Amino acid sequence: STVSWSSVSHFLLSVTSPPLVAQFSSFFFFLMIRRPPRSTLSSSSAASDVYKRQLLIRSGVAFKWCRTCHIYRPPRTKHCPVCDNCVDRFDHHCPWVGTCIGRRNYRYFFGFICVTLINSIFVLVTSIVLLLETDGFNHQWPWIMSATISALAVPLVGSLVLYHIYLVATNKTTNEDLNKVYEKEENPFTMGCYEDGCLLLCSRQRSSRLVPSSAPIQSW
Repeated sequence: STVSWSSVSHFLLSVTSPPLVAQFSSFFFFLMIRRPPRSTLSSSSAASDVYKRQLLIRSGVAFKWCRTCHIYRPPRTKHCPVCDNCVDRFDHHCPWVGTCIGRRNYRYFFGFICVTLINSIFVLVTSIVLLLETDGFNHQWPWIMSATISALAVPLVGSLVLYHIYLVATNKTTNEDLNKVYEKEENPFTMGCYEDGCLLLCSRQRSSRLVPSSAPIQSW
């Protein structure tokens, strides 16, 4: 017997979308919102820390002094006034997830928006198919609502995904791109699309800079 589009769509919607996509979304969301522990110098040295040099140069790398966190900020690090924390490779503060996007959670943010885009496309296509297969407004209105919401989400999330694909390919952050940091000079961090993608999304995650450690400061 021929399997109708309605049966296939019902099967995909009930079996694939909720458990799989929801689990992936929850996984990326949980990893993304994990904040690195705030770490400053001890309170006894805080008073003298305010008067430290504004710029420290080690091995040709400049580290700026943060008067709030009382640490020397590595390159591409910025203090977020909302989180009240210095964020390594600061990309942006995302109000939708309530935390900053930086070096240690950028890959999870990227995965989260990609999964959200896939889910929106899936819901849109499935809703349209079910809408065409269903008769009567009483049975069609759920598919009309889901199709409308996903139709609005696809271009919005899709444009965000495309923008961050561009940022990954050029090894830029949102903060650097909006402020046109590399408009007049070449980006010293870019190594090519493939290398940048592997570094940002697939490389081994290093330990946080913001925890007390006896390890030497890494320049990159």
